[in-house]
Amino acid sequence: MKKILTALGLLISSSTMATGFYAGGQLGTDFGISHFNVGNNKSDNKDTGMTYGIYGGYRYDFNTFFVAGELECYKSTTKTKNTLQANPNVAVGQMTVENTQDGNSAALQILAGLPIGDSTEVYALLGAIRTPMQTTATLSLPGVTSVHKQTSDLNGKVFGFGVQYRINDQVAARLNYKYVAYEELKLNDITSKLASHIVSIGAQYSF
Repeated sequence: MKKILTALGLLISSSTMATGFYAGGQLGTDFGISHFNVGNNKSDNKDTGMTYGIYGGYRYDFNTFFVAGELECYKSTTKTKNTLQANPNVAVGQMTVENTQDGNSAALQILAGLPIGDSTEVYALLGAIRTPMQTTATLSLPGVTSVHKQTSDLNGKVFGFGVQYRINDQVAARLNYKYVAYEELKLNDITSKLASHIVSIGAQYSF
């Protein structure tokens, strides 16, 4: 009986060895995608910027896998910009639409992963995001320029995966990819659909 209890104690201690809170910072590249519609006139574009931010969460380790809940806050410098013909039936005038992140994005994510070695883990993530976005629409006609601005809080979904390497019991580094898809954004008769592919590297400390 004593041997069984000892083995059970070792099993429990090993399964929760890395359980606890963690926090870190990361830096990456945001490959932004934009789809714009003005009536029947459409335009697609891709723009690239930098992302930087912090994250923190709580992780629970089992014998063969782990799960974690994580809150991430980051800023992106990506500006999505599209230029369209103001009226497809008239050969004059341009409509330029630009979207810029107006503050920090906040993402709530669930991570699930498993070890592939003594110090390396792979994981998948799923979550929801909220981003303040400023939209600027500029209509340029001969002799006339009109500018309209709007700030909106966009909700979106986050999907991704990554790999994490534990340097020691407290410090780890990770490489992360995620896809962010936002809800539809409207400004007058302009419809925007925004998304991002984000690749980042980070370092974290476990408490």
